[in-house]
Amino acid sequence: HSEGMPNALLEYMAAGRAIVATKVGAVPELIRDGEHGLLVPPGDADRLGAAIDCLLNDPALASRLGAAARRRAREQFSREAMVRRFEEFYHRLLAVRRPAVGRRAS
Repeated sequence: HSEGMPNALLEYMAAGRAIVATKVGAVPELIRDGEHGLLVPPGDADRLGAAIDCLLNDPALASRLGAAARRRAREQFSREAMVRRFEEFYHRLLAVRRPAVGRRAS
């Protein structure tokens, strides 16, 4: 019923796997239901089984969700994405601290 940022899901996403997960913790921040995987309520075994069955019986859907998950992992959660966010953050900090052109810093 509880999960922070599940590393296993990030690994499945990076591997391009179709994912069925429960809507707990940060899972809905990683996976948008129907876009990167299928999300079900925690404790609902019937919905969990139905979601797994759905992907097993629709390989095209499983492939599409897996490919979207891989793109999301690369664009949002890769090392390159993390470095890009840090660089953008530091550039914003520097822009705020620089004195305006034509003004002398006191």
